[in-house]
Amino acid sequence: MNFFVIVPLTIGLLSVLQTTLNRQMADRWGLADVMLLNVLVMLLCTLLLSLLAHQKTPPSWLPDIFVAKGEIQNQLGVMHFLPGLFGLAVILGLPYATLHLTVAHVFVVFMGTQLLASIAWDIMIQNIPMTPLKGLGALFTLIGIVFVNWKP
Repeated sequence: MNFFVIVPLTIGLLSVLQTTLNRQMADRWGLADVMLLNVLVMLLCTLLLSLLAHQKTPPSWLPDIFVAKGEIQNQLGVMHFLPGLFGLAVILGLPYATLHLTVAHVFVVFMGTQLLASIAWDIMIQNIPMTPLKGLGALFTLIGIVFVNWKP
């Protein structure tokens, strides 16, 4: 199996674990304090990664996409802050949604939305055409969303 297929599989599993652990901790601490702990852990890990990336000779195992490429201070605009805000919305929103829906419901809708948004991105931004198999896969996903959320 291609390593780059294992990455999203692992992240998919980790996102469910993160959401459910955050929800369990939020019941005891409150979601704001859980998020503060999450952000502090991410900040420490990111600082370490950034220190590695800014070395004169970064470690050979560090992929090129992580290596610092120049000054960012003079290049920052509003668009550069959006991914962080989107990430915050994901990390806050998924545990909050599990207050009202099952974890399976939340993630089936989440994954279906990701699929549709990624297909739209491929078509509109990257000019990657929609194939019949992609369309069929998207249709099956949407049917899955309906079935998982169906309440007879």
